[in-house]
Amino acid sequence: MGLAQPSDPPMAGGNNRLAGILTASLDPRTNKEGPSLSDRTFRRQMLTILSAELALRQEERQPGFSVTLLQIVAAPDCDDVTRLASSLYFKNFIRRWWTVWE
Repeated sequence: MGLAQPSDPPMAGGNNRLAGILTASLDPRTNKEGPSLSDRTFRRQMLTILSAELALRQEERQPGFSVTLLQIVAAPDCDDVTRLASSLYFKNFIRRWWTVWE
């Protein structure tokens, strides 16, 4: 996943995959299924979230990851919840990796 070219559509290729991972990483209460009362369903939701978070940690090491997050935030064809997740992940990504040179 390299830097996006100006001609690339906002949700092309890897952006769709990353948007799906971001959506899966959300708290189960915000997923379309809503809160679950079943222990088995809750565990399955938590495994999905943990798997997505691990995938995001791997993706963030790829060149152009932060640009891809911003493309998802700006994509009009992406749902608001995923755009919010992308913006929050971008904020936390910058907080984790920003280096102050003195």
